[in-house]
Order: sequence, then structure tokens, then C-alpha cells
Amino acid sequence: MAISRHISNSRVVTHPLDAPDFTLNALTVRAFNSVRRELKRMRHGPYRAHYDPFLYPLDGISQWNRLYGSKDFYQYQCVLPPATARGGVTELLKTIVASG
Repeated sequence: MAISRHISNSRVVTHPLDAPDFTLNALTVRAFNSVRRELKRMRHGPYRAHYDPFLYPLDGISQWNRLYGSKDFYQYQCVLPPATARGGVTELLKTIVASG
């Protein structure tokens, strides 16, 4: 099994301009996720990846928040105990959807 040993906080790409507001939508997010999934499938055999680039792919892009355009962007992170995680995440997602 190949093991990725690349653990770095260095940014590879810089996004210097705010993207037009229309560029981030359900279609472009699906396309990004599809390309990311296919690139992973192209690897030969099982592999291990460090959690950082796997869970936070945008962190490899300096000023990644500019991809979201000039509108406000909110990021929320939380930690839930395992016993209540499923219900807690469900409630969080319901609240997000209800807020528009």
C-alpha cells in the first residue's frame, strides 16, 4: 500500500481575484467533487492520505475564500460527542437549509 508522506501547510496555488458571484452553485460544486473523486480513482490500488489535504482540499489554495465571490461567506465548525453526533449534524443541516 502506498502511503502519502506529504504533510505541508504550504499553499500550492494562489487565487488572486474574487470570482463572479454566479460561479459557485450546485452544478460547479458537483463538478469539483466529481473531478476530485475521479482523480482519486485514477490512483492504482489502495492508498493512505494524510487527513489534512483529504478533509480540507481548499486549504491548498491560498486565498481560497475568493473562489466564493464577493458575497459574504460563513464557515461554521463544531465538535459533537459521538453519542449525539448523528442527531446534532442532522439538526445543524436542517437549520442551515431553513436559513437559505
